[in-house]
Amino acid sequence: MFEALAAWGNFEILRPLTGGARSHLWVLHGAAGLMVARQVSASEPALRWQNALMRRAADFGIVVAPMLRAGGGSFACGGWTLEPFLQGRACVAQDLAGLLPRFQRLHRATRAWPDRAGQQACGFGLPPKLAGEVRAAWPEGGRAAVHGDLHLGNLIGLGTGAIAVIDWEEARMDCEAIDLQSFSPRRFARDAHLATEVQACWHREPARGRRMARRLWCVR
Repeated sequence: MFEALAAWGNFEILRPLTGGARSHLWVLHGAAGLMVARQVSASEPALRWQNALMRRAADFGIVVAPMLRAGGGSFACGGWTLEPFLQGRACVAQDLAGLLPRFQRLHRATRAWPDRAGQQACGFGLPPKLAGEVRAAWPEGGRAAVHGDLHLGNLIGLGTGAIAVIDWEEARMDCEAIDLQSFSPRRFARDAHLATEVQACWHREPARGRRMARRLWCVR
């Protein structure tokens, strides 16, 4: 990590960030202020796709913490990316609801986008029976570029009054309802959320992935 950070400059490593993030995150201090170093496994083409989506999201008024390019022009170095640290408050349901029209516009604008590099099909890498449950829980609907992990824990209320959306690692081309279920109280929203968590956590957070799988089996 320390060698990788040199690609962006000199930093003082302050503390790890906790709170359930799937990545390893560290808060740093450098010449430009507080930053977040994020450990990633995505390829450079996948990160370029993610960056393009985040820039498009910003066009529609969705505040993001953009990934910063390293000295060589890439987004990752040694398996790490760098982004500004966003200071703010925890968010509530009303904050999430206010983002709905912005995500609807983002989805409409990205329906013709290509798949993210390395994108895997729903249920990929899961035991066959569980993969079937995950695919069955996924909602039907239009396909677009989605955040993929949209919930209150990934929102930050900034001092300006704006709401920032963080943690875009799960972004991909998928059913729009993967994002929109976050705004819906209906049962499919619960099922889709559990399926999303199983898919995202099965290998990176095995204990949580298995816990979400047990809940998915219970509700279906």
